[in-house]
Amino acid sequence: LAVARMNDLKLPSNHGRIHFAQILGMVDNLTNSLGAASYNATKLVVFGEVVQVLPWLMRRVQENRDAFGAQAAELPVLRNEVFRRLNPLRR
Repeated sequence: LAVARMNDLKLPSNHGRIHFAQILGMVDNLTNSLGAASYNATKLVVFGEVVQVLPWLMRRVQENRDAFGAQAAELPVLRNEVFRRLNPLRR
C-alpha cells in the first residue's frame, strides 16, 4: 500500500523522508525487494541477552502475525540461496 501511494503521489522511490524498516529475519525478501527497487529499506538488528530481548520480540511477533504467512512463502527462496552459497561450483 505504501509503495502504491508513493506512486500515486509521484514520489521517487528514494525519497529522503520515506523509509521502510523491518526486524532482521522477518520477511527479509520484502526488504530485499524494496532495496533492490531503490526504496530506502533498512533492517533493525536486535541485540542483547536473550532474556532482555525476547519479551520485545514476542510482542512484535504477536503484532505482526500476518508477516509469518509471507515468511512461509519465503522458505523456498531461502533454501535456494543457502544451496547456491554452499555449492559455489554450480553458479
